[in-house]
Amino acid sequence: MTRHKTQQAEILRAALRKAMAKQAKIKSNNEAATVADRLQIRRSMFLGKHATATIKTDNGIAIVEEGAEITEAVFQKARLANKLTELSKNIQ
Repeated sequence: MTRHKTQQAEILRAALRKAMAKQAKIKSNNEAATVADRLQIRRSMFLGKHATATIKTDNGIAIVEEGAEITEAVFQKARLANKLTELSKNIQ
């Protein structure tokens, strides 16, 4: 290969690496937006409703008492304790 063709090949490889990195960043941003969108939808399903049972963490700390309103704080506690499924079964 001549020196000119070698330089062209290097330029093309660099451009390809740059394009691939940009594409990966876009994909990552889209995935993050999707997760955030799903969390926002779940949040809207819970907020303002009331618990039909007391929900506790695995170590017995109450996240929400029966009859209490589901607030942002309650939602976040349930999310962090992996109790959103249990909470979703016990709201009205």
